[in-house]
Amino acid sequence: MTLARSARVWAATAALAGPALAQTPAPPYQALLEAINRERAGAGAAALELHPALAAIAQHHSEELAAAQYLGHESPVYGIGYLQRLAMACGMAAASAENVARVPRPLEAVPAFLDSPGHRANLLSPRYTHVGVGLARAESDEWFIVVDFAAGWMPPGPRCPRQLYWQAGLPETGLPHTAAGIRDYRFLAPAEERAVQRALEALRQGRNETAEAAAREALRSNPHYPYARAALATALLRQSRLVEAREQARRYRDEFPGDPEGSFLMARIAEASGHCQEAIQEAQAALEALPQHREAWYVLGLARERCGDREGARAAYQELAKLDPLHQGAFLGLRRTAPDAPR
Repeated sequence: MTLARSARVWAATAALAGPALAQTPAPPYQALLEAINRERAGAGAAALELHPALAAIAQHHSEELAAAQYLGHESPVYGIGYLQRLAMACGMAAASAENVARVPRPLEAVPAFLDSPGHRANLLSPRYTHVGVGLARAESDEWFIVVDFAAGWMPPGPRCPRQLYWQAGLPETGLPHTAAGIRDYRFLAPAEERAVQRALEALRQGRNETAEAAAREALRSNPHYPYARAALATALLRQSRLVEAREQARRYRDEFPGDPEGSFLMARIAEASGHCQEAIQEAQAALEALPQHREAWYVLGLARERCGDREGARAAYQELAKLDPLHQGAFLGLRRTAPDAPR
């Protein structure tokens, strides 16, 4: 189903039918891209190059958001976030980020992004080299804007599916790789996703008990929702409730085998518990699944340091610095493990 002649997206109910990419050139993504690049030039950052794969992912996500009139990074139809959408479209990047906005007119997204510290950092970051821009107009006449950033883009590998994730049908009918991860997902901005967003915001503000309560609320709505389980494990870890955090991370890993986030959570908790060998094994498992997982490299470095392997720790921090030259943990880790650093 394509966009209507009025350039509005299909109605929200059409989201359940597996939306197709818009075929009309109505959304003025070029003007938005030019506005973004003007801001980057003023900040001394190079212009972003439009990448067709990123553009397809961004455009499809913007249409889903407009149809559901819901703003977020998770697909209201498939229940997957930006990194999963990248992976399922066979994209791989050394660094990536996503900005989303809901605005009366497309170009108003740029000042909205600049007024938000996190969105501004993504927009002006010199590390990003490629971009995808998606625009869709909702029945309310609001515009939903998606801007996907990437650096170090790698082409699809030989095992990449020939279809993009939404072309394979709805989750129940053969969505590649993620059927288990989104079972029981309620479509169209479910209650559990709203609760998870509250949990993540509370974690960003250091309100760990509030985050725990919101994550548990999400799990009451949907016991199999992966983001809620991960948020709960993180909230418990930050409260030093390591046994409970470990149990939640274990359940995440068992329910979603092969997902690197499960192994990463287990590695974080093992490292915080002083179990360095277990942390190393779990961090390595996460990196086998996703070599660009920056925080897994960081935890691997910490665990190797804890085990007395300074050389191995330094190698992990060096890999992290390649992926994210501005990562403070990499900088401090390299200082601690320098050959002339005190032991």
